[in-house]
Amino acid sequence: MKQHAVDQFWHKYLFILEESSIPVKARRCYRIHVETYMAAHPGVKLKAHLPADIDEYLIAKGRLTSLPEWRFRQIADALPLLLCELIQTD
Repeated sequence: MKQHAVDQFWHKYLFILEESSIPVKARRCYRIHVETYMAAHPGVKLKAHLPADIDEYLIAKGRLTSLPEWRFRQIADALPLLLCELIQTD
């Protein structure tokens, strides 16, 4: 992806976070959660992701005893905003 397209992608995602009343101080964390999710699925376009992909990812994250519950909730919130609001998958 060209840098301009990448910048537009993140600009749109941050706009969705703002529209969804995500606190400013949490928005960077949401982006990191999305980046981590995307890195866990290299070579798979976001439009090709299925609900089962998110479920599988969240199940794996939920098994991490070192992950605080509030951070898990952020991840569980960040991904649908990405895929349902920005990418507009089912």
